[in-house]
Amino acid sequence: RGLVGSEMCIRDRFKSYTIDQDGNERILGFHLPGELVGLDAIYEQHYPSNVTALDTASICTVPYEGLMRLSEQIPSLQHQLLRLLSKEINSVSALTYDISADQRLAVFLWGLSKRYEQRGFSGTHFNLSMPRRDIANHLNMAPETISRLFKRMQDQGLIQLNKRELVISDIVALKILAGCKPSD
Repeated sequence: RGLVGSEMCIRDRFKSYTIDQDGNERILGFHLPGELVGLDAIYEQHYPSNVTALDTASICTVPYEGLMRLSEQIPSLQHQLLRLLSKEINSVSALTYDISADQRLAVFLWGLSKRYEQRGFSGTHFNLSMPRRDIANHLNMAPETISRLFKRMQDQGLIQLNKRELVISDIVALKILAGCKPSD
């Protein structure tokens, strides 16, 4: 947990999660270098979730008040913050759609691909730093289902997966499975 009133700028890979009333972890998301976490604290002015590093990691904190003052002075920053909040809302609501398990995993992988690409990394060859059970938790599936889906995607030639190293072999087919147009 960060300090109330600070946002964290991610420099490595993290996961955010809550603990339900039965003590079970519920993964809210995975965060890549350069992404902000802690935006969920703005409304209630306290952090309702936790953040844990998936690897050796570092973060930088930005006081909320300073960020708001700066966004008043730089309109493009304010615009970007609103875009980030909107993106978070869309990401959360996407997980509530009634789609097949195959499509849900494809959406997750396609989203990771785009996020890595936006940061200057390969969008087709990257490390899944999160364990399969965390991916399953985040997508509201059983770990066994995730394993079967990864195997099916490999058999279909969409991906190659060696432990945590993922190669998207057929990006167009993955986009189509995710429900995107091939040109998206």
